Amino acid sequence: MSDPTDLRSAEAQEELDRLEAKRVADRDVADFRNQMSTQAGRRFVYGLLERTGLYRSSFTSNRSVTDFNEGQRNVGLYYMNMVNEHCIDEYVLMLKEHAEHG
Repeated sequence: MSDPTDLRSAEAQEELDRLEAKRVADRDVADFRNQMSTQAGRRFVYGLLERTGLYRSSFTSNRSVTDFNEGQRNVGLYYMNMVNEHCIDEYVLMLKEHAEHG
């Protein structure tokens, strides 16, 4: 058991946790950039965003269905944020490719 009064150990563990979270986040960004660097990857991401309902309203007359749709849309918003922060040029290319090839 750890000593709750041992602030140095707690701070050291928090720093380790922070560094690990940054490592994972950096890896996720690199993986996403890699996905967006190929035409097949952009096609996959476009389909993913489309299936999440990002481009349509979540509202239905059934509250449970609306809640479900909003959950899916939230996933789409997460990935759209990744696009906006890390791959905006590839997003424009993805839209052009989709318009040309469907």
